[in-house]
Amino acid sequence: MSIPIQMVSAVVGGIGSFFTKRSDQKHDLKRAELKLDQGRQDHSQVIELTEAEARALAQKNKPATWIDEYLTVVVTSPYPLLIVACIVLAFTGDDRLLVGVKSAIHELNSLGDGLAGYLLGAAVCVGLGIKFKAR
Repeated sequence: MSIPIQMVSAVVGGIGSFFTKRSDQKHDLKRAELKLDQGRQDHSQVIELTEAEARALAQKNKPATWIDEYLTVVVTSPYPLLIVACIVLAFTGDDRLLVGVKSAIHELNSLGDGLAGYLLGAAVCVGLGIKFKAR
């Protein structure tokens, strides 16, 4: 019984940390913009920004890369859904979600020799490449 609770708390914790990080980035951007405005008003030549504030300013001017995240979610979604389907089956006895996920994984595997693994690897590498580039 504690294993599903741990899995659910891990998922909820991950989602919560995502929104917390996003909120922190917004606050860093706001602080950086306030410091820049104050520097313009004071005609200051030197404006000290923290690393997080500088990163937030750099991210502000980048276009949104939702396509990469969408690709990652679409390619990897059958695997987390398999875990959710097993939990649903354990608690409710309803196997419709499990049958659907198994069908999706079967269709991915029928794409060809290792193509599903290649797509998954490519999606992960793209996601990591974006993370490394942002740093």
